[in-house]
Amino acid sequence: MSRYTLEKMLDRTRPGMFISGATGRQEGWVDDQNGQTKIGEYCAIAYQIWWLGRLIEIDGTLQYGDIIERTLLNHVYAAQNPEDGRERYFVNINGKRSYEKGAHCCQGNFHRSLARMPEYIFYTLDNGIAVNLYASCETEISIEGMKVRLEQRTDYPVSGDIEMTIEPSQEKDFALRLRIPKWAGTFNVTVNKQPVVTKQVKGGVEIRRKWKKGDAVRLELPMESRWIQGRGFNEGYYALMRGPQVFCLSERYNPNLKDYSWRDITVDPESLGPPSQEDQRVKQRNGLMCTATGWSPTSDRSQPADVNLVFTDFPEESAMETYYKLPDATDTMEDELYR
Repeated sequence: MSRYTLEKMLDRTRPGMFISGATGRQEGWVDDQNGQTKIGEYCAIAYQIWWLGRLIEIDGTLQYGDIIERTLLNHVYAAQNPEDGRERYFVNINGKRSYEKGAHCCQGNFHRSLARMPEYIFYTLDNGIAVNLYASCETEISIEGMKVRLEQRTDYPVSGDIEMTIEPSQEKDFALRLRIPKWAGTFNVTVNKQPVVTKQVKGGVEIRRKWKKGDAVRLELPMESRWIQGRGFNEGYYALMRGPQVFCLSERYNPNLKDYSWRDITVDPESLGPPSQEDQRVKQRNGLMCTATGWSPTSDRSQPADVNLVFTDFPEESAMETYYKLPDATDTMEDELYR
């Protein structure tokens, strides 16, 4: 049943998982991709993450971590207002988001899920260590009675640069696995600043060697923007992603769009600027923003763009829309997780 459920979530033509990593609408299964109301009930989101983490333990496939990462950096972070701490029962993809008053199980599971999140960073697999999530942290892991201290240093997902220090209590031969996200077409791994031979494994690569105290691993992932093709309700519309993060248009940063149908704005992909953290609210949550230009719904696309756009990462409190029109679909792509 787990395999069947996963196949239905990631079905190429009728995926049950939304681009934010959420599944379900109004506490029921849907595969129409209509994200307008009550998407991703939080109890289901919490158990989805715990279930995927368990699948990693069962068969060692780090690719499940791609879904955990997508859900965490988008839907989970959007489920709480970082300014006042309120939690969301649902987080819709299209349209204005809202809060619901009163205590319920989703609030409890929201806090439980955050408390358990460190469990999904590192794994011990086949007498080795696997790194599933990338975040600044440190841990101590026991392998066959020997202690290994690991430290990650990174601002991921702002950049794709991840540095790790491996410190075993004694020199020992074991495998270190790194999850390579499906969105990363290329990557670079070095050990002590030297190129290293890696072995491809399910969802990542493996480095096997005799590790000694102070060994330094560096993983570089390309963080490029891309336009993702919508499915079902979003057919003919496109979402902006960079690495694992989904971007949106919001009321706070786009007051000039209040009189338009957000969904029918056409974005000029050539105008997309580099990501930044210029705004303090965005920087506080380690988010990103970027600018672009586009055409309002009734404007003539043969004329110069007539609206300025500010995209922010999906957790932005005042987010209004995730999918937009583009002049053409030449440089768009299918969601990598659906493949």
